[in-house]
Amino acid sequence: MRNLTISLILILSAMQVFADDAPPEVLPGEIAGTVTNEEGQPIEGAIVEDWASNRDKATKTDKDGHFHLKKLAKDQKIELRIRKGGFSPSYTEQEAGGIPDVRVVLNNKTYFEGTVYSPDGKPIPDALVRADSGPKVADNLHILNVWTETKSDAGGHYKLYVAPDSYKIQTRIPDAGVAYFRASIDAGQAAARDIHLEAGVRFVVKCVDGDMGIGVPGVKLDVGWQKGMKATTDANGHAVFEHMPADKFEFGVSSKAHVKWWSADSTDERMRERPRNLDLRWEDIAFQLAPDMEPVTIQLEKGITLSGHVLDPAGNPVAGATIATARYAWGDAIDMTKRFTARTNAQGAFSIILPASGDDRYSLIAHDGDYGKWRKWANGVTEPLHTVPGENKEDVTIKLTAPATIKGQVVDKGGNPVPDKWVRVMSADDCDSRYTAPEAHTDKDGNFEMKFVRPGDVLVQVEPFIMRTENGPRPPITSVHVTVVANEIKEGVSVTAPMSGPSRFNP
Repeated sequence: MRNLTISLILILSAMQVFADDAPPEVLPGEIAGTVTNEEGQPIEGAIVEDWASNRDKATKTDKDGHFHLKKLAKDQKIELRIRKGGFSPSYTEQEAGGIPDVRVVLNNKTYFEGTVYSPDGKPIPDALVRADSGPKVADNLHILNVWTETKSDAGGHYKLYVAPDSYKIQTRIPDAGVAYFRASIDAGQAAARDIHLEAGVRFVVKCVDGDMGIGVPGVKLDVGWQKGMKATTDANGHAVFEHMPADKFEFGVSSKAHVKWWSADSTDERMRERPRNLDLRWEDIAFQLAPDMEPVTIQLEKGITLSGHVLDPAGNPVAGATIATARYAWGDAIDMTKRFTARTNAQGAFSIILPASGDDRYSLIAHDGDYGKWRKWANGVTEPLHTVPGENKEDVTIKLTAPATIKGQVVDKGGNPVPDKWVRVMSADDCDSRYTAPEAHTDKDGNFEMKFVRPGDVLVQVEPFIMRTENGPRPPITSVHVTVVANEIKEGVSVTAPMSGPSRFNP
């Protein structure tokens, strides 16, 4: 009996070990695997990332070198980048998701090595050395920069582990100098390369108000894919970047009071002229830096401030409501993103800075909750607004509305129910945005139920949802005109789905 008991314990223990060692289930849109060194030993703490399409999708290997990367694209190849200090980065292309056992081996045989020297020949400790192997093209994606970096030690010595490739190597100390050169390296090569800093370009930027011509203080400028290349304009609107490389750089612009910017000095022709009306451009401004260059000027347009309160139908303030924008007759936000958004405080008050409309018009939408979520009331909207730069409108009141509900069915042209289709409601007054429109998904019988509908004349629409463009309206989407009143439940609405088309997210 004792032997039988011992045997059962051993069997159960073996089963537990097997269960503990069993690989996790890898679903579509996921990749799992193991990272080791050349001796087959697991590497803990290696960063594994989908560097091409989802740079925010990353994980680290555990003590056994295992990783499990989730929430990846299911319809395109995955470009994995695996890196850890002391090893050369590794790149591997994998088919879209559902890969359970990727094996990655890292080595420490490919690197640049040397000493960083100041212009007067002294070693520089703690100097940031960066190498860029971009641009890259990966599965129809264009990646501008792929960075690998390290820092010099107390004696100025650095060792930069890289993958075999061609690089732009850069070291910039803003108060000392800059080094900027190209170098290639082969697999297994240890390339000796000292870095000698020299005086770089002194890049001076003047930021001025495009209407008043005066300097704009507090404008933040930075080269987003760089490190340490940032400055803020002083009281006169001037900003200075010392010891910059002689190359083309794209500068991001940020101002609390200004929402448009342009520069006649830019190398990008599109950014040389002032954007008209709601022709909003968020691209960074490109400049070609060169020795002894003259200061460049960036002009900015001041935004308009709208402030007020959101109330429920009974006139009580509503906290936590989202303030969004709707470009009149477009069915979209004014810049086709959620960029311009505000929230009401505990007293239902809000303030938002927006671009002037010019010849266009837009409305403000009060939405009772976060984007994609609903609490109690349907949306409230303002009348379409005309605004000019620097305008300040106070005491704007937006009243939420008592919601209606619409129930119905999506059918094909033969009258058969269509499951798995998105349906939405857009008000016929042309003051809605797709980001705050009520939506529903048809069940297996093609039925849908949409709550939180703003009372009035509305259009019940089935995907594909196609918006207007700069060149005018696209072909109309499938819509059914319905009139609803507050608290009504409208039933029996039938919508015919098109044969095919793009997804609901297509602008």
